[in-house]
Order: sequence, then structure tokens, then C-alpha cells
Amino acid sequence: MKLNPFVLVFSLFMVLSSMEVFSQQRQITGQVTVFDSIPVIGANVQLRSNDSLFKTDENGFFQIESSGRDRITVTANGFRRERIRINDDTGELSINLKLKSSPGNIDAVYEYGHVEDRDRLFAASSLSANDEDFSSYISMLDLIEGRFPGIDVYGGRIVIRGVSSVGGNTEPLIVVDGVEVTYQYFTMITPNDVKSINIIKDGATAMYGSRGGNGVVVVKTRGASR
Repeated sequence: MKLNPFVLVFSLFMVLSSMEVFSQQRQITGQVTVFDSIPVIGANVQLRSNDSLFKTDENGFFQIESSGRDRITVTANGFRRERIRINDDTGELSINLKLKSSPGNIDAVYEYGHVEDRDRLFAASSLSANDEDFSSYISMLDLIEGRFPGIDVYGGRIVIRGVSSVGGNTEPLIVVDGVEVTYQYFTMITPNDVKSINIIKDGATAMYGSRGGNGVVVVKTRGASR
């Protein structure tokens, strides 16, 4: 039987095209972090071309199969979405996620297990009423001064050492139950009503913008919904 030349040419073209696509298939590796060095565990890494979904491991690493130019989308609860282009020159990827600009998203990061060591997100320290007895302190300033090394109280004002003042003002931003409050409101809180306190400084304050330039005192009370 005589074969149609057109059929032969078309078949050969399809075979060569398939071989070319296969030859371009390659592995892309990378790591997803927060604050440049803390691994993000269980982040979603999705390929645009075929919707394949991958998860980062306990060290924030992932490995994907990509053919030619593509794009990946990286998502994780509590973090901003990141999109990265892949081309023929793409090597190992280093993806640094940003926390969403809401204090509640820090809790989401822990609830979904994206960061193993909570304290690594905070340059100063964190205290919980589950581990500490706050009732022995007569005021919030007394509690801060007595339990947080590296935090000073001068003239009834909190000074977080190691951060730059903004416009000569040294007072940190104070957030109670997810809401920014005045210094006066903070001092009226009874230590026995406090569930947890976090002192944040350095890179972790970026989620609060310029307001957190002097550091941030984050308080959760026993009456909070979370």
C-alpha cells in the first residue's frame, strides 16, 4: 500500500514536536522562606501550564517538572501570593514570602503549620499566660520591664532597644486584640486579664508599615475571640 506523502510528513512533524517537548522537560528546585531565612512549610507551588500542585517540605524546599517557559504561583495562608516566571535560564529559585498586613495573619501562619518555631518570627520574645503567672505584676509596664530582657521603661514609657526612633519618638506601636490602641489604654489593662504578649522588632515589624518603626507590642487579652 502506497503511503500518502502528506501523512508521512505530518507524522514525522508530530514525532519531532513530541521529542522537542520531552527534551525541554526539566526539574526546577527552590526554597520558600519568610524574612529571608525562615522556611515556610506546606506552601502551595502551582504550575500555570498544567495546574500541577506541589507542597514545600519541612525545610521549605520544592521540586517541580517544567517544560520551557512557564509560571509558578506560590501561596500559603497568612502570606501574600507570589508569581514567578520560569524560562530556559532559570536555576534554583529562592522565594521570600511577605506576611499579609494584618496581625491576625500571624496566627494563620501557625495554625496551618507553615513555621515550626514561633519565636523565630519575633526578634525580642513572646510570653503566654499558659506558661507565666501575670497576676503578680501590678501594671503592664511592671510586667514588660520585669519579664522582657532588652526592653526598658523610662519615665513610664516603653523603649525597645535595638530599633531606630521615628522623628525622635521612641514609643512602640501597641496592638491589643488586633486593634491599634493608645498608650493610655494599654496602661489601664490589668496584667491578670492578659493571655499573651509579643514584643516585635526588626524585620518582623514590616507588616505594620512605618507605624512599627519603633517596634510593636502585641497583646491578646482573655476576652478576645481568638
